[in-house]
Amino acid sequence: MTKDNCWICEGWSEHNFEIRTPTFGGNVNIHFLFENFKPNQCLQTEAGVYASYRMLPPGMHQYFYTVNGQYQINVRESLLILNGPHLEIVNKAIEEQGLKTTTSLL
Repeated sequence: MTKDNCWICEGWSEHNFEIRTPTFGGNVNIHFLFENFKPNQCLQTEAGVYASYRMLPPGMHQYFYTVNGQYQINVRESLLILNGPHLEIVNKAIEEQGLKTTTSLL
C-alpha cells in the first residue's frame, strides 16, 4: 500500500491502460486495489478504445474494468486468477459499488 502518496518519493510512474468494448458511448471505468477499487473513468480515444493514463506506485497491481456497470476482463492484458482473500476483497468492492458481474470477455 502507499504511504504518503508522494509520487516522486515513492517512485510512482505513468502507465496507460486501454480496453476495447463492443459498443461505444458507454461508461468505462478502471478500478485499482491500491485505491480500494474506486472507479476511475476511461476516456474514448480517436483510435476507438477507452484509455486511462494513471500514476501508479511501484509493484504489481490488481485491477479490473467495468463497462456500463458490468465487470469486464481485458483479454489483451495478462490475467491473474484471484482466489481466497484477494477474491473476497474484489467481490466486496464490487458489491459495495452496486456493480453487476458477468463472464463475458472482450
